[in-house]
Amino acid sequence: MRNYLPRFFFALAILVAFSLSAFGQGTGVTGSISGAVTDQNGAVVAGATVMVQNKANPGVSTVTTSDTGTFTVSALVTGAYTVTVTHSGFKQAVVTHVKVNVGTPTSVNVALEVGAQARR
Repeated sequence: MRNYLPRFFFALAILVAFSLSAFGQGTGVTGSISGAVTDQNGAVVAGATVMVQNKANPGVSTVTTSDTGTFTVSALVTGAYTVTVTHSGFKQAVVTHVKVNVGTPTSVNVALEVGAQARR
């Protein structure tokens, strides 16, 4: 029995080491942007389009706000982002210089103003 004890502890140590390294990879090199979209009176705006663009990389991540007016954009590489929110009947809102860090959620809350959406 004593002969197996060192092997057991060695195997256990290896298992723990691999488990910890796999657990640490959960955050990887990405972060996220979450927030809520409301109108100027504080009422939630469901169905708003939220576009998130990294200033250094082309491409846009687009999500729609939930019934509670919230949104989350995950798996974003670190960097500075621009968040653009649109919904019919409201003016477009743009938030610049939104910083995303590794493993740290970034919060962006936007209050839309009633008005015509600008045409492109």
